[in-house]
Formats: sequence, structure tokens, C-alpha cells
Amino acid sequence: MRARRNSTGSRSGKGRRSILLRHACYICGGLMSNAGPTLNHLFNIHGFDLPSRERSRRRPQEPAYEFVRDPEMGYDEVHLACPSCWFHCPDGNLDALCKHTQDEHDPIEVDTEKRNSMRRPSRSRSNSVTSTRQSSQPPPPTTPTQEETNETRQIAKKLAELTELFQTFFKG
Repeated sequence: MRARRNSTGSRSGKGRRSILLRHACYICGGLMSNAGPTLNHLFNIHGFDLPSRERSRRRPQEPAYEFVRDPEMGYDEVHLACPSCWFHCPDGNLDALCKHTQDEHDPIEVDTEKRNSMRRPSRSRSNSVTSTRQSSQPPPPTTPTQEETNETRQIAKKLAELTELFQTFFKG
């Protein structure tokens, strides 16, 4: 994202850099409006649970930065913000956000069914960072069991019955 210059020049009026914070998913890089949707995205899409910041606490002042809420007001830089704490890093440095998240928040994987090829590095039991990227090859096809085939037939039969029922209902 390109920085929009402040009306007061390249720096804020107090000699600090004006920063627009964007909340990003440390796994896929998706941008969210704020911390809440980012935490929900991580839980619902990727199956990871992260802690949230304490409610109603404002971001502490930083001597080097002035934080901008409205992108229309202009800013010098865009930073990626952590949804669990006050950490932020320059835009485009998703690896720094990922490393911070792993080191400081130790995300809990609550849904292993949501593992996919977009997985970023995660911690192993030895507490070292390892890659869990999966092969780009699709998994080998599996043959359905007899029970699965019977269930599929039963579902198809019920759907046909429902379709016939609706057609009769709407004709009459």
C-alpha cells in the first residue's frame, strides 16, 4: 500500500512519522479492519487461537510514531499490526509479524482439519521453527467404502423425494 503524504509534509507536525496500521493475518497475509476480525479469521479459517488484547485499552504513545486512524487523513508509512498486542512492523514484512506471533503468543492450533498449503512456519516440540508447508501434489484419490457409498445413495434418494415433494407442492 502506498503512503499518502500528510498535509503537513512527510512527517507529522511533531517530528514523528505518521503510521497507518493494518491488521494482517500472519498466515495468509489477508488484511482485516482491526484486531477482532483478524483473530476471528485466524480461528475460523486457519484453526488457530490467539489471545486478544485487554478491552478498552488504547495503543500507548510511541516517541517515533504518530498513529493515524483514517487513511484519508494521510500518512507516511503503513505497518502491519499484531492483533494480540501492540507490536507492529513495516508493511510487506509478513515474516517479522509471523516470527513475532510465534515467539510471543505461541498460537494454539484448535482445528487440525484446517491445515492447508498456506500454513506458515510453526513450532515443533523442540521449540524450533519448522516448516509445515505441504507438497503441491494433491493427495491420492481414495476409494469410498461400502458404508460411504450406501450413505451417498440414501442422501440422493432423500433429495429426490424432497424435490418431488416441492414440485407437487408448488403445482397445487
